[in-house]
Amino acid sequence: MVAQGSDAPAAAVVAPVGTQVSRGTVVSVNANTAYCHAALRAHGVDAPLVDLGTPDYGGSRHLGSQQAATAAVVRWFRTLR
Repeated sequence: MVAQGSDAPAAAVVAPVGTQVSRGTVVSVNANTAYCHAALRAHGVDAPLVDLGTPDYGGSRHLGSQQAATAAVVRWFRTLR
């Protein structure tokens, strides 16, 4: 953060970013993921987009995508150094 009236540039915060998408869930909108992914790329952020496919859990695509995304994020975090 830069104090008001300061000419100093704001410090860039570098953090890993990724997005996931699962087709067919009726609770979340995949267009949101596409929009966010495009906005990140437009700002020079190389955020991987992971297609989780169409996972189901207990007959629910939403629960299946949540489980698949959680597992994918844990695997991804383990690759970061």
